[in-house]
Order: sequence, then C-alpha cells, then structure tokens
Amino acid sequence: MKIVDTHIHLYDFEQGLSGASHMRPIGYGKVRQSGMTSRIAPPSFVDCVSSPDILLEYMDWCGVEKGILMSNPYYGYFNEYVKEVVQKYPKRLKGVALVDVIKGRDAADELEKIYEEGVLFGMAFETANTFMMKPGARLSDAFMEPVWQCMNAYKQPAFIHMFTESDIKDAESLSKKYPEITFVLCHLGADAVWGAGAGADRVTKIYEIAAGRENVFVDLSSIPDYLDEDYPFPTAVRRIQDTWKVIGAEKMLWASDYPGMLTQATYSQLINMIVKECREIPMRDKELIMGLNADHLLFGQ
Repeated sequence: MKIVDTHIHLYDFEQGLSGASHMRPIGYGKVRQSGMTSRIAPPSFVDCVSSPDILLEYMDWCGVEKGILMSNPYYGYFNEYVKEVVQKYPKRLKGVALVDVIKGRDAADELEKIYEEGVLFGMAFETANTFMMKPGARLSDAFMEPVWQCMNAYKQPAFIHMFTESDIKDAESLSKKYPEITFVLCHLGADAVWGAGAGADRVTKIYEIAAGRENVFVDLSSIPDYLDEDYPFPTAVRRIQDTWKVIGAEKMLWASDYPGMLTQATYSQLINMIVKECREIPMRDKELIMGLNADHLLFGQ
C-alpha cells in the first residue's frame, strides 16, 4: 500500500522565527510559552528539534513513501529550514510555505517569490496563531485578498486549521470564490468542529462543504487529540468511518501530525488507526485515503 503523510512538522528553533507566544525549547520535547510548560514531542526529542533525519527513519520504518512538511505559526516560521530539507530529499518530501499574512500585499508578494522559486508550495493557516497579532481578523477580510488572489493565480493549495464557526463559513465562501485553490481542512475541521462547545451541526457543515466542492478535502490528522481515549481510538475511528460514508474516500487524506501525535500513539498505530481499525472501509478506499489521493493531489502523480 502506498502511504503518504500529508501533515508533518519539522522545526529547529535556532533556524527560524519563534511562533506562538515566543515558544522556547527547554529540552526533552518540552517548551516554555506564556510562562507555561507544554509538551510538543516525546521525551526522545531531547533537543526539541524535529529533524528530517529522524523523520525519514520513522517513515522508512513504517513504510511511508512521501510526506508533506506542514508549516505552522504555532511553532514558528521556518521556510529556509524546510527549503533545505526539501532540496535534500526532493523525491520524499514537499514543504508548505508560511508567510505573515497580516502584511497583506507584502505577504502576497513574498508568496509570489516563493512560488516562482519553485521549492516550497501552498500556504498554511492556523487561524488562532495566524491572527495572533491581529485579534478578530478573519480569512475573508479584505487585507487577505491579495494573498488569496496570488494563490489562486498560481493554483496553490491552502491548508487550514480552523478554530471558530467563522472559519468554517470562510472556508465555504473562499473555496467557491477561488476555484483554482485546493483547500485542505486539517484535522477534519479541528477545533472549529471538535473543540469544546462545538455542536454536531459543524461537522455536518464540513461534510457539506467537502462533498459539494471539487476543490475541498479533509486531512485526518490528530483526531484522537480531541478525545480522552487510548489506541485503538474507537471514537476517532467512528468519526473517520462516518466521514467516509458521507463524503467518500476520494476527499480524505491520511496524516499523522508528526511529531506531536507521537505523544499519544506510535507512528505505526497512527497508520493502523485507518488500515486495521476502520473495518467498515474497504481496502480499495483505504488505499485512496492512505496515499493515492495525496500522491495525485499534492505530488502530481
């Protein structure tokens, strides 16, 4: 089975700009931010560096052929670091770009240079941290239009981690307005769908958007992170199978959210959550979810 991981985080805090609340590594997978200590990786990540060498060992060990390096303002801005990795391993890894979209036109100009260079692709949005310095801002605000226009012109994908109901509404309107952009809704709707206080109507809306737009897909990373259960993650499995029944395998992308999810499961277990535990999904559809969709959509194969 071809396996492509569509949501991987690499970072080295000495080679980029700090992200959310000036995150500072303190070792063994832990960081300090806003006066609090939190864990972003297992203790084996002694220096709090998510390196390509360790990643590729995991990928080889578990039979993962390719991966998408997902930038994230929560960790920080590591475009140069990700570029070096992609240039070193072009057949295995692709890197998603990250710019400060609050800059509006300047951000669009920066993205255009990135796309012309041809190393990184797409753009990552994690709305709570993307707009950390501009509270109340939305993906659909006027200052964002140059960014969307640039991505649409270059036919670049948008990977969106949503936090609010407004994010869902924006994903619906933007995916209609910009048909040349492929929208990947990370974590099957993330906090906007699975966070505290989110009603069942929100996941229904995600299904409606994904099923109704040719350019909208969902990734399946980190769903167990919103639940208080251990592997084999029966509730997460049920949610994934429910999604498959409604929107179909063609709209679903497997992803791990490496290395953060290694604090809750092994890399192999994150694969087997789909391959072995989603017993209602036939093998031909699992092959689409686990790699064939991503290989076509994101690697052009």
